Amino acid sequence: MKKFIKNSVLTILNIVFHFFWLFPVKKNKVFFIAYHGSQYGCSPRFISEKLHMKTADAAEIVWALEDKVNDVPDYIRRVRPKSFGYYKELLTACVIVHNVYIPPWLPYRKKQTVINTWHGGGVCKLPYLDFDGLSKYNKKLLREGTAYFISSSKKFSELVIRGTFGDKREILEIGLPRNDIMFMDRGKETPVHDFYGLDKEMQILLYAPTYRDKESKTFIAPDMERIADEWQKKTGKNTVAVVRYHPLSKDKPSIGGKILDGGIYPDMQELLRETSLFITDYSSAIWDYCLTDKPCLLYIPDEEEYQQNRPMYMYPSAFGLPFCRTQDEISRVIEQNSYDDYKLFDEKYKQLLGSVETGHASDKVTEIICGKINS
Repeated sequence: MKKFIKNSVLTILNIVFHFFWLFPVKKNKVFFIAYHGSQYGCSPRFISEKLHMKTADAAEIVWALEDKVNDVPDYIRRVRPKSFGYYKELLTACVIVHNVYIPPWLPYRKKQTVINTWHGGGVCKLPYLDFDGLSKYNKKLLREGTAYFISSSKKFSELVIRGTFGDKREILEIGLPRNDIMFMDRGKETPVHDFYGLDKEMQILLYAPTYRDKESKTFIAPDMERIADEWQKKTGKNTVAVVRYHPLSKDKPSIGGKILDGGIYPDMQELLRETSLFITDYSSAIWDYCLTDKPCLLYIPDEEEYQQNRPMYMYPSAFGLPFCRTQDEISRVIEQNSYDDYKLFDEKYKQLLGSVETGHASDKVTEIICGKINS
């Protein structure tokens, strides 16, 4: 009965929102949203900035952003998520770019093109956990409402996109636009060191665990100051640790000594690019970082508990990356492995999933968008 009521309400909403069809679609308008409006970031940001670079003011760029989001370019027109203006802008844009989920009951028009960039690469956790709870009508809307899905690897196309939608929607196997930065000339530095007031030669260790749907009873955070000391001894270079918890996590890093707060830095991809050793667990950032061929290790002390709470396509233990359950195991990995070892681990992981990353994803998506707004 609950499903029937929910799906009936969604069907009614679809009918009601046809009101916005009274407003014409603007051919040069492109609408962006990332993480439901909580961030100006991820792949939509990289596409947005590339689009502005190529079209200047010819493209009208609109972003759905919460009031708390700062450091947004002046050429962007902002709209508050879920407001009247939000739905008007969304349903009158020629192209819509998003990275998470836009309600399937919104009545897109034939003149509109929806691009789903997704918000992670590789293959790990199952997306759209409520997908089976939707009615056949709303599943149809969700499938047919999206013109393009962007994929980071062959396995992502097969398991995540085809596995979720099970149809022939077009997949752009071009890599994630947010990962173009990983292929950027190493001589071009991002502002990370300046932001934290660090010397350019300082090594950065980044610890960024994923979000846990339920509070873990067995998770023990690693001692990042100890790891920083061990890495410094191994490399002979001064080292600090940056700890960045998931935005939805209630956990907060203990800042001080060699530990810096990664949550205050606005761009995860820039952090990853400047990191010398990355430690995570089930995060899709595993995929992003391995594109750099730099040292990455997985720390999962609550493996059994996590897997009971979250369905997965593939467990990290199968990735072939250094896999640790305890602090001492992390120490042994650091002591025993060379830089070339880590590079080999990364390469095998990319081959396992069938990487399609090239560093030109933003260009390719922008070409599609320009074709739509100029046709």
